[in-house]
Amino acid sequence: MLFKTHGIVLNHIKFKESSIIVKIFTAKFGVQSYLVNSVRSVKSKPKMAYFIPLTPLELVVYKNDKKDIQRISEYKLAYSFTEIPFQATKTTLALFLSEIIYKTVSNEEDQEELFEFFFNYIQILDQSEKIGDFHLHFLIEYSKYLGIYADAIEIEKQVIKWQVLQPIELIQLKNGLSLIESENDPSKVLLNKNERKIVLEALIIFYKKNIPSLQFLESYEILKSVFQ
Repeated sequence: MLFKTHGIVLNHIKFKESSIIVKIFTAKFGVQSYLVNSVRSVKSKPKMAYFIPLTPLELVVYKNDKKDIQRISEYKLAYSFTEIPFQATKTTLALFLSEIIYKTVSNEEDQEELFEFFFNYIQILDQSEKIGDFHLHFLIEYSKYLGIYADAIEIEKQVIKWQVLQPIELIQLKNGLSLIESENDPSKVLLNKNERKIVLEALIIFYKKNIPSLQFLESYEILKSVFQ
């Protein structure tokens, strides 16, 4: 059967000479794998722009519960990027968010609210002039959807159990988490570079301890080098 849904591209792998298998978080079916033919040929290469990480799409898809890989009947952009593919820091953040989503989101059906949450953050990332604390804000807010949310005090307590921090780092962690948690605008920059590093490391530790599928994050290592 054919269904209309919105989706967010998470990643893709090459398949044969000119095709790809793309992982997409869909509002209707959760994460699905789709075979997309003839998008890597010379004539069709512009179509690959539709399948870079975090691209929001409007989709018409086939759904066959007996198959692991589905097919797409129609696809078009639900939002056109202006900066994410062309600005190195935003590209890196997009890779980081897409890996986090891919390794944590469930395959439950009818997740329109979660799609809107992701879609909102994607637009903020693409449009904001300043993005220093954006990913920290995303991790805190996304934890609410994952059912692992903890306030700044609880995160600090848990991280202290798992990692030795110097007194000054504890102060920076507590202050940084509290500032991010209390700010409704993800585009505001509240922390300096060192505070941001400490809070990010704490949030990654917190996520890894609560979600076993996050034991290795390839994009996190890249993200750290970009924000050094």
